[in-house]
Order: sequence, then structure tokens, then C-alpha cells
Amino acid sequence: MLYPREEFIGKNGVCYTLRVLVRQMLKSDWGQGLGKKILSELIAFAKQAGYEFLELEVAASNSTAVSLYQKMGFEVYGERPRSLKLKSGDYYDELLMVLKL
Repeated sequence: MLYPREEFIGKNGVCYTLRVLVRQMLKSDWGQGLGKKILSELIAFAKQAGYEFLELEVAASNSTAVSLYQKMGFEVYGERPRSLKLKSGDYYDELLMVLKL
């Protein structure tokens, strides 16, 4: 759910960062430009709502998503080692990415 930033005014000020939760797309939807379209719309919304930053997390091994985010202007600012655990017991690292709007 997306909220205008005014919804997050707290005791110490206003939140200027919108955190994005992106899990995954259906494999049948890959390669159709949907990720780029959704991200473009989200960036436009965030700018219009007055946010200054967009943040997201992505599996470090998901080179397709990482590449898309970088092409859209996101930069890696950190990493969480072994932060995702699959049913198989395997772990994945997550990259923390940010876009200055």
C-alpha cells in the first residue's frame, strides 16, 4: 500500500524515504518490460508525493533485477549476508539499494 508522505509525520519530523517491497513476478511475465513500467510509475508517484528517496532490497544473486534497478538509477549502499532462507535451506544475500529522487 502506498501512502502520501504526510501520513508518516511523527514526533520528530516527516519520513522522506519510501521503502519498496518487491517480491517476484510470474515467470510468464519476464522479459515484457513490466518491471520497468511498474518501477517507472512508482518513481513518478514518489516524486509527486514529495519523497526524496526510494529504497528497496533485492537478492544479490538476482542479476536481472539488480541490472534493472541500476539502469533506473538505484545504487547499492549495503548488503545483508544470508538474509533470505529458502525452503531448501540455502541462504541468499540481499543488496540494499537507494534512488535519490
